[in-house]
Amino acid sequence: MDSVTQVFDSVLRDGTLPASALRGCSDEEIVDLERQLGARLPRAYATYLKLAGRSAAGLLAYFEARFDHLDEIRTCLASLAGWQPSARDFVFMMHQESEFTLFQLDEGDDPPIYRYRAGSEGPAPAWSSFSSFLAEMAEDYRDLIVHP
Repeated sequence: MDSVTQVFDSVLRDGTLPASALRGCSDEEIVDLERQLGARLPRAYATYLKLAGRSAAGLLAYFEARFDHLDEIRTCLASLAGWQPSARDFVFMMHQESEFTLFQLDEGDDPPIYRYRAGSEGPAPAWSSFSSFLAEMAEDYRDLIVHP
């Protein structure tokens, strides 16, 4: 079992999230996105999309990270002055229209994650992999619901 699936199995098993709260993307939607990009998505991100790309319930509640928000995220980033992503950068999450989370399409199946804050010179390393990012988000959510 891959690391992303393990994160979701864990939050379902311990009751952090109900299975009914997760809604994934279809294989066709993922293939269409790859076609638009002209590149394959890293396996870890594609697995995330398949399991929870349309709704990860509370796991990413404070961020714009759903599949149907990807165009909005790119549009918002493009409207800012400063750093603009290259074709190899895939921006998948936004927070308050000023903080963007991304990976590079050519950095493997479970790529490192970078964060760009509006006004900075460019993205900075934030997590060692997509699966470690997701595991930290799950742990943060567990802490939030256990210790509100």
